[in-house]
Amino acid sequence: MTRVVRRLAEVALLVLVATGCSAAPESGTEPSADRAVEESSPGATSTSSPVPTGQVRAEFVATLSRHLCRAQDTVYDDPGALADAHRSLPEFATITESQAAALVEALSTDAALTAELNAAVRSCT
Repeated sequence: MTRVVRRLAEVALLVLVATGCSAAPESGTEPSADRAVEESSPGATSTSSPVPTGQVRAEFVATLSRHLCRAQDTVYDDPGALADAHRSLPEFATITESQAAALVEALSTDAALTAELNAAVRSCT
């Protein structure tokens, strides 16, 4: 599950950068996207579970986008707490851990899924 959380953190950072959100504190320091990629395990194998579709995929996008929006809208005194919030997985109502892992992994290879999540995060209110 640690690999899933790390991949989620990478994807969250990419989504936030793509949507124009900043995960950096107001001090002007910028997070390093290169650092997040460097910390991932280069030889990581993909999950063996098939990528879910339909209602499971829709719930994943909706729940994860709400989680990322909530994390981004919260004011954190500690930048580490913001990073922890982005690294954590939300509670999914009906999605199993293996389904979530497959979908998190798919975010790095499935352009349509990434676009859906990107659009959902952009529409945060």
